[in-house]
Amino acid sequence: RGDWARAEEMLRKNVEVNLAIEKDRGAQNPVLVKALGESTEKSNARQLEIARQYETLGKMYYIQQKWSPAEEMFQNSLKLYQTLEQQENMAVQYGNLGNVYRQLGKVPQAKEMYIKSLEVFQALKKPAEAAKVQAFLEELEKPVK
Repeated sequence: RGDWARAEEMLRKNVEVNLAIEKDRGAQNPVLVKALGESTEKSNARQLEIARQYETLGKMYYIQQKWSPAEEMFQNSLKLYQTLEQQENMAVQYGNLGNVYRQLGKVPQAKEMYIKSLEVFQALKKPAEAAKVQAFLEELEKPVK
């Protein structure tokens, strides 16, 4: 499994650095930003990387059954993907959040997230991904034994 603590520390530091760069960029004069050659495309690429890092941290926490930190990381990732209009990645995060809520026994929240995920995958014409989410939804509907 490797050294979870070290991996977490490295990912968190990377997120902090990228967030600091974005904050500094936002505080700069737009003329200066343009003069320095910092493009919106480069900023979006950095934000996408931060979203992926949050997602990776969320997965690490999920595997370790640390539901609250997993939820937080998936939420952070989702927010960035929404900002960047990354529909497929948003659908994945809705599914990840649904999985967390399912583990916590929060069936209504899990169902809500799975439905959002399903709708996006269907809109994107991703039948394999939609089928996986549909299976999760059906599993939620089954009575607990």
